[in-house]
Parts: sequence; structure tokens; C-alpha cells
Amino acid sequence: MGPSRTSHRKSREGCTPLHRRAPKCPEQRPRCSNCIRLDRTCTWPEAVALKRVASEGQSRRDRETPSASHCAATTDTSSRHQGDTDELPLQDLRLLHHYVSKTSSVLDECSDPQILKIWQDTVVQIAFEYPFLLHGILAISALHLAHEYPAERESFLLQSFRHLEPSLRVVKSSIAKPADAATPALFACACLLVIHSFGVGALEKPQDPIGSILGIVQLIRGVSAVLRSSWDTVHGVQLSALEPLVAGGLSSGVPGHVAQITALKQQVASLSQFDIPFAERSACLEALDHLEAVVLKAKARSEEKQESALAILFSWPVIVSEEFMPLVAQRRQVPLAIMAHFVIRLGVIGQCWWLQGCNTRLTNQVERMLCERLRVFLVCPTDDVEIAATVQAGSKPHQGR
Repeated sequence: MGPSRTSHRKSREGCTPLHRRAPKCPEQRPRCSNCIRLDRTCTWPEAVALKRVASEGQSRRDRETPSASHCAATTDTSSRHQGDTDELPLQDLRLLHHYVSKTSSVLDECSDPQILKIWQDTVVQIAFEYPFLLHGILAISALHLAHEYPAERESFLLQSFRHLEPSLRVVKSSIAKPADAATPALFACACLLVIHSFGVGALEKPQDPIGSILGIVQLIRGVSAVLRSSWDTVHGVQLSALEPLVAGGLSSGVPGHVAQITALKQQVASLSQFDIPFAERSACLEALDHLEAVVLKAKARSEEKQESALAILFSWPVIVSEEFMPLVAQRRQVPLAIMAHFVIRLGVIGQCWWLQGCNTRLTNQVERMLCERLRVFLVCPTDDVEIAATVQAGSKPHQGR
């Protein structure tokens, strides 16, 4: 019987050159003795080895926890980015912390402590039950960070849009099926999406600013219509301070007049049937009446610091007639000019970070579409608001001409 063969451990982690030639590698790093003897470059398959070790470790954990696959299958679809398991949760925690500590306090200019508490605390508590609202919170937080840190803008915008998509999908679906949609979470999320639409416009150039503002108005009107009839039964006490946003109007009328809007109404009223059809002219005059009431209330808000800037934003799109918005969508000149004037007024009224520069691109686009005499609508308004007890807000000064 011949001498027994010397036993040795089978190598699976040897260097690449010796794996090609099949001999055993002594696995001496950084350069094994065989490669030194043969004067070869000694390289090691680090990535492959590490990947196999990780794979074997995962397989072992899967065997130890048979329910792991079931848990993964029942996870919310928003966790499809789970591949970055060490990174994404930390990103989201950072976004949530930023929202609670900073963003929630600058969403609105209103000094009412009830409204501040709603955005900082109540909405977050609701979001833990409604993932789509949590996505909305994280989206607006990332957008706020993009405004605050321009050097990291692209990174924060990517995070923001990643959370925006699932949130927007649920809200649009809820508007399409209103019977199952009337929840405080829907309305809170819609507010955040409106803010997001304005805020992102200051960072990225929309190809069609008119279409963008129409999308915002459509969202406001759709959510308001869904919730208005059932608000009393769904809001409880959670969001009662935000009821003016749903009610379709401002909390109260303010007597007075706005000189520039009054002049605009006079100009529209003087247009002939050839310039503008009668039905269109009536819709435009009514829209200007409502806009004047909103501006008067906004002026009072700047003194009282109680009316929500969001309430100002939500009021006019909700109370204008059904006939007016399609005219804007058709790019009719007078309705388009009125819409642009609303956005200009909004930029003057609101000093929120998400309103900064909201009117510039829209007015640039609209200006190219208007005739010379209608460009007066695009003049940035001065302090032309006069609050007076003798003139009732919402009056019809054009009637009787």
C-alpha cells in the first residue's frame, strides 16, 4: 500500500491566476508565494467573495426565520426601495425630524397656535395611520431642505419626488372615488401637495406654467368638493381649525375696495360683444368680484395675523364659477389675465418660502399671449387696498353700467 496522500483544505478563496491554472493557492495576502515564484500579478476576487459571504449569511438567516419571506410580501409597496436598507430609513428619519422641527412651523404664516399645532403634531399623528399622508410629509420636508440647502438641491429633490409619487397617486384616486375618500388625511395631504406644487416651481422651470397652476386649482377644487358635504362627519376635532379651507370661502367678508381690481372690472365691463362673449364676460366679472373679496380679507389678515395663508390660496379657486376655469384652460385672454393677476396677488400676499417667485414664470408666459391693453392685469399691485365700512366686499360695482 502506497504512502497516504497528504490532506489539505480545499480552497475556494484563492487568487485569480491560480484559479485559472487549477493548483491550490496558499492564500497568502497581499501576494501569495506561488505568484511570487511564478512572477505573476496576484489579484483577489474581493467583490465575488464578499457577495458570496453575504449571500450565505442571508440564506442562513432565512433558514432560521422561515416567516421572513411572508413578512416581506406583506410590506407596503412603498418599501420597494428596500435595497438601500442602511440608508433610506435614516434619510426618512431625517426628513421627518426636519418636518417636525422646522417645516411644519413655516408652512403657513398664520400665528394661530391651533393651526401651528395641527401641522406640527396632529397631522403627523394622522400620518402614522395613513402612509400616503406620511409620504406627503416627507416629500414637503425634502422640498424645504432643497430650498434651504442649494448645494444639495438635486439630492433632496430626488427624495422629495420619490415620496410625492405614492402620495399623489392615492389623492387622485380618492378624488375619483369620493364615497370612500372623505378623511382628514386626504385633506391634509392635498394641502401639502398644493404647497409642493408651488414650491417646486421656484426650483425647477415648468414647461407650461399655465398648465401647472391649472393642475393646482383642479386639485384644490376636487378635494374641496369631496370633503365639503361630509366634513362635519369626518373631521372630528382633529382639523377643525382648517375648516375654512374646505368651506369654500373666507371666514368673513371685509368691507372695502381694491383700486386696481376695480379698474380691471371696469375695463372688462367695457369690452364689446365682439371682444368677449357675454357669458365669458359675466364669468370674468364674477371672478374679479371674488378676487377682490379675497384680497380684502388678505389685507385684514396681514394686520390680524390670524387668517391662514392657505385659506387665502384655497378660497378663490373654490368660489369661482364652474364656467371660469375651462376658459382659462382654453387660454382665453381675459380669464388668463385674471388668473395671472391672482397668482401675482398671491405672491404679494404670502411671504411663505414655497410662494417665492411663484408668479414670475407664469406672468412671463401669459404676457406673451395677451394684447397690449390687457397687460395691465400683470402690473405688480401696490398698496391699493382700502378697507372702508361704506363699501361691502363682494359687491358688484360693474352692475348698472
